[in-house]
Amino acid sequence: MAEYEQYIDFLSACLTPLIATVTIYIAYQQYRISRLKQKQELFDKRWDVYQRVMETLDHVVHTGNIDNNQLLRFNIARNNGYFFFDEKVDTYLNEMYDKLVDLQGMNTVSVDEQPDIAKRRGGLKKWFYSQISEAKKLFSKFLKLDKA
Repeated sequence: MAEYEQYIDFLSACLTPLIATVTIYIAYQQYRISRLKQKQELFDKRWDVYQRVMETLDHVVHTGNIDNNQLLRFNIARNNGYFFFDEKVDTYLNEMYDKLVDLQGMNTVSVDEQPDIAKRRGGLKKWFYSQISEAKKLFSKFLKLDKA
């Protein structure tokens, strides 16, 4: 019987560190899951802003104009982007918004009233067309998924 008591004492002594190790492992796994969830939520919010930018560019390139509802939706995405991206993206979104407002204003003036409007409008359309690839480059830093 004394031999069994020694084994029981030994196993009892090992049980406390084993429980502590398992508890630490579970806590670490919960931490990793929490970090992944935060990354996923941030990605989703960033993706929403990127999607709005691309939808706006697509619309402007195809129609040559932007209506008030689309401009409002872009403006909301632009303001949200302030919190999810760096200053470079924020500056880009503000520049794009300014150009959208300019384009909208130009499309309310007839070409007969302002002869240079057509040329400026064409320049803006070219700028918006070029922004499809530029936006992709700018946002890719924040939207590329790690392979790990």
